Amino acid sequence: TQDWAPSAYGHTDVWNGAEISWNDLRSGVPEATRTGKTVMMVFHAPWCTSCKQYRTLFMDPRIVEASRNLVMILINADEDKTANGAFAPDGTYVPKVDDLRAIALQV
Repeated sequence: TQDWAPSAYGHTDVWNGAEISWNDLRSGVPEATRTGKTVMMVFHAPWCTSCKQYRTLFMDPRIVEASRNLVMILINADEDKTANGAFAPDGTYVPKVDDLRAIALQV
């Protein structure tokens, strides 16, 4: 299997989907509303070498533990250009991490 092969929610297999509960945008926003948890959205692209380096952070047990207190949303910027543009107060680039609370304050 190539490391960019698509899977549910934008390549969770290579973003430590075994330990981090990744959501897509459709399931993540209602989850955050229901639980009151902060959302962390991670935008990536399969061709992005910086993204490949960045995703190794999500293997760190401290990051895995911290993710349990957040609603984690993983977005492939190439596959979901609408979301990439909608959550781009400072531009569309990858890798990018957004906190929905911070975006709401900027809008």
